[in-house]
Amino acid sequence: MFLGGILEKKVGTRFATLIGCLITSLGVFLSAYTIKVSYYLFLVTYGVMFGVGIGIAYAPPMSVAMSWFPRHRGVANGFIVAGFGGGAFIFDQVQTAFLNPHNVKAVGAKELGTSQDIGDDKYFNDDLVLAQVPNMFILLGLCYTTLQIVGVLLLFPVNSPEKSEEIEALNQSEGEGTPALSGSHQVTSMTPKEVVKTRHFITLWCMFLLNAVCVLFISTLYKTYGESEVVNDDRYLTTLGSAAAVCNAVGRILWGLFADKVSFKAAIVTLSSAMLMASLYITTYLLSQLGKLFSLFGFVSSL
Repeated sequence: MFLGGILEKKVGTRFATLIGCLITSLGVFLSAYTIKVSYYLFLVTYGVMFGVGIGIAYAPPMSVAMSWFPRHRGVANGFIVAGFGGGAFIFDQVQTAFLNPHNVKAVGAKELGTSQDIGDDKYFNDDLVLAQVPNMFILLGLCYTTLQIVGVLLLFPVNSPEKSEEIEALNQSEGEGTPALSGSHQVTSMTPKEVVKTRHFITLWCMFLLNAVCVLFISTLYKTYGESEVVNDDRYLTTLGSAAAVCNAVGRILWGLFADKVSFKAAIVTLSSAMLMASLYITTYLLSQLGKLFSLFGFVSSL
C-alpha cells in the first residue's frame, strides 16, 4: 500500500489508482492462462500481481475521501472500504453460479483416488467445474476492469480553495493541541524516515498486520474449512459468505462512525477484542457439536 502513496505524490491520485487497477486486472486475466500451466506462475499472477495492484489502488481513494470530508474521516473511509469488503456479496454468487451451478459436492481423498495425506480436506474433482476455472478468471477480469474504469472516472481530488482552507485550518487546530477530531492528539510534521522509527508507527503496523492476517485467513479459507468440517454444501457456504460480506460492509461504516464520534483507539481496541472473543468462542468444543453454528462465526468476524 505504501507504493500507492508514493505513486499518488508522483503522478496524481487518478493515475496512481489507474495503475493499481490495471495491474490487478492484468493479474486476473493472466491467471486464466497460468493456472493451466504452472502453480508458481499462478502465484505470480494471482498472488503477487493481484496483491500489488490492490495495494497500489487501495490508498489513493481513501486519501481523497478524507480530503473531501476532513471532519468525518472515519465514516468517509468506512464507505470506501465498505465497497471493498461488500464486493463478495455479489462476486461470491457470480463465481458459484458460473463454476458450480448444480451444487456439485466436494470429495475426500478416497473419491479423489490420491495417495497424498490430505486428512479430512475435500476438493472438487468434477470435470465440468474444473474446466470453468480459467474462464472464471476471464469473467472476473472483465467485471473488475469495467468497475475500475468507472471508479477512476468518478474519482475527483479536492480542487477548491474553500475545502483546502478547511483542511488546513483543521490540521492547524490539531497541531495546536485543540483536536477537531475526537481522540486526536497533537500533530508534529515528520518525514517518512522519521515516522517509521517511532513507537506509534511500529505499533500500528503490527496491529494492522495481525488483524489483516486474521481477516484474510477467515475470508479465504472459510469455504474450504466449511466443506471439510461443517457442511458439504457449496451453495449454502456461498450464501453464508455473501451474508457475511453485507455485515462486513455495514461494520466498516459503523466502526468508522465510532472512530469519528469517540476515538480511533477506542474503535480499534473494541474491534480487536470482539474479533478475539469471537475466534476463541467459536473454535471451542461447541463448534464440533453444532456444525451450522459456524454461520455465527462468519457474521461476527465480518463485522
